[in-house]
Amino acid sequence: MTGPALDTHKLVKRLTDSGLSEQAAEVLAEALLYRAEDVATKQDVEGARQDLKQDIESVRQDLKQEIESVRHELKQDVENVRQDLRQEIESVRQELKQDINVLRAEVKAEIQSVKVQVLYP
Repeated sequence: MTGPALDTHKLVKRLTDSGLSEQAAEVLAEALLYRAEDVATKQDVEGARQDLKQDIESVRQDLKQEIESVRHELKQDVENVRQDLRQEIESVRQELKQDINVLRAEVKAEIQSVKVQVLYP
């Protein structure tokens, strides 16, 4: 950072004119000059502002991409679960059909047995 220009000679003169010793005025001017080097200029602030805006936009774009990637992964996961559930439902349906057919055969056999007992005691 380049601080604002500071006319130390003029500052020393004003301080000595107001009653400060020349040595004290020079020390004070030197201290102010040292601190002025750390002061940000409008250009420094504007540069930092632009850098920050670019960083924010970059993060925004990264987040958008990450969100889209997660959205895609979640949609795929949901579709996979949906397919798994369909297969499981179909498997249970087939098992139930088999169980019903077995029970139906058992009931028919029982009915036939009862008929035989009733008809031929």
